[in-house]
Amino acid sequence: MSTMNWPAVLVPKGVGPELRGSSKSGGRTGTGRQQQVFSQAGYWEFAYSIQICNRAQVLAWRALKANLRSGGDVLLKVYDLHTADGALNEGEASTLAADADEWSTTLSIRTTARLEPGVQLSLGDRLYQVQNIVSETGVPSLVDILLSDGLAWDDRALWNEGAPVVITIVDILPPMRGAAAAGTDVELEHLVCRCVLATISDGDAELDLGRFADIRVTFSES
Repeated sequence: MSTMNWPAVLVPKGVGPELRGSSKSGGRTGTGRQQQVFSQAGYWEFAYSIQICNRAQVLAWRALKANLRSGGDVLLKVYDLHTADGALNEGEASTLAADADEWSTTLSIRTTARLEPGVQLSLGDRLYQVQNIVSETGVPSLVDILLSDGLAWDDRALWNEGAPVVITIVDILPPMRGAAAAGTDVELEHLVCRCVLATISDGDAELDLGRFADIRVTFSES
């Protein structure tokens, strides 16, 4: 088995990530109402529509499909036009401000970007979504420290020429797939998620004129 990066030549049209498997049916009550048992667990599912129209795309899809059908996975590129405001700002990278345990649903993030409910982020090869903002605490800049008599020196402090640094505590879903240490990079722009085919036989490409195809395929977090 091997892990492939998402081929840059394949740009899907439909990219909506959906969180699945976070509830189970408890059956219907005597009044006919469906009972649902909810949990914080779940997994990501991505329905992609991929247009194939040249040789490079044909070969890229063949290679990716062969890897997936032989038990491999892919670092799926998550196309999101609604990333965190300020994710493109130059300055320090967004990082974890505190250790995060496996299965934790709360993260402390040091960032210059503005985090909001609904914003997505990647930690390593896993995708998470911000559900709630717990708190936001400003981090003093170098100017603040130099002008103050009481603030401790911080080697990571910026001159504050751009956006201010904030430590934002957020609730996320799904839960952390593994533990992560303080200082781990938090990706807010180039999002990825490790995935496999939701159905192993998915992704057939019937090429019109040996060249054109519109492939509809569903990926599932692995």
